Amino acid sequence: MLVVLTDGFKRFNSGGELCSYAGLTPIIRKSGSSVNGRSRISKIGNQKLRNLLFMCSFNACK
Repeated sequence: MLVVLTDGFKRFNSGGELCSYAGLTPIIRKSGSSVNGRSRISKIGNQKLRNLLFMCSFNACK
């Protein structure tokens, strides 16, 4: 499934592009200069790929 969703990794020139496509890149939320939010993943990307990578990492940790 990973190969199908990424087209055999041919569409990406770097790991950063793959992370952006999957929605795993951090997004920083700031409001003004004194209120800093916590960095979280953007979740703007392919949800199926993100869930697949999560399940793979979850099973690897087990």
